[in-house]
Amino acid sequence: MKTEPLPAGVDSSAATTLEWLDTSGTERDLVSAILAGRVDDVLVVSSSAARIERCLKLGFPVTSAEQMLRLRMRATREEGGTHDLPGSRPDLELHIAPGRADELDALLRSGYGVAESLWVLRLLPALSRSVLPVLEREFSLTDEDVQAYGEQSGDLNPLHFDDEFARSQGFEERITHGMIFNGWLTRLLGTEYPGAGTIFLRNAASYFAPVYANRPYRVRISTPRHDIAKGTHLVVAQLLDQDGRHCTVSYNDVMLRPPRG
Repeated sequence: MKTEPLPAGVDSSAATTLEWLDTSGTERDLVSAILAGRVDDVLVVSSSAARIERCLKLGFPVTSAEQMLRLRMRATREEGGTHDLPGSRPDLELHIAPGRADELDALLRSGYGVAESLWVLRLLPALSRSVLPVLEREFSLTDEDVQAYGEQSGDLNPLHFDDEFARSQGFEERITHGMIFNGWLTRLLGTEYPGAGTIFLRNAASYFAPVYANRPYRVRISTPRHDIAKGTHLVVAQLLDQDGRHCTVSYNDVMLRPPRG
C-alpha cells in the first residue's frame, strides 16, 4: 500500500492507494483490505474478465475499466539456441490498449509479442481523503426506533424482531433495518451538512456488518469531491462499530445551490 495523488477532480493531496493482482487474494480479501486500510484508490489488474465483473459488484465507485495487452520482447531462434534480438531488452514489458491499432502494429513488427490479455479496473472507495473538514457523529438505535420503522415501512422481517430467528441465521441477536441509517443520513445532509436546501441526486450503499439496537456506533462524514461552481458534493458516510469495523459505507451525490438574489 502506498500514497500518491488521486485522479483529477478529486483531492490532489496524498491518498491511500492499493494495487490488487490475481495473486493478491479473493474479492473478499480485497474488500477487507480496502476497509482495513481506509483505501482511496484501487487498481485491480486481472487476466480474468469474470473476476473484473465480480469486482464491479463490490459496491465501490468505478472510475474506469479497460482491456490491456501485456507485450514482451520476443527472442529469436537460431542454430545453437535462442538469442535475444539485437539491441532488445528481453526483460522489458509494455502494456497497451487493444484499440491503439497503429501503435500496437508497430510494436509487434519491432519484435514484441502478446504475452497476455489483461483487464484493468480502477475503484475509488475514497475512505480517507476529504477536500472539506471531516465530520464525526454518534449513531445508535433503540428497540422503539426499530419497531416504529417496521410498522411505518411494513418491513416486519423476523430478522429485525425475533432474536431466536436472527441467531438461527448467524447473527448475535435481532438486527436493525439497514435503511434506517439512510434516513438518519438524509436528515444530516438536509439540515446540517451541506445544509438546508440540499438536493439528493444519487445514493449507493453497501452493508458489510450488522447494526444492533442499543449499541453505540460512530459515523465519519467526508467529502472527497466538491465542485464549487456547480454546488455538487460527493459525501461518503462510513458507519463503524466500537471496534472500528465498517458496518455500512454510503456514497451520496448531493447538490446545494447558492440562494438566488
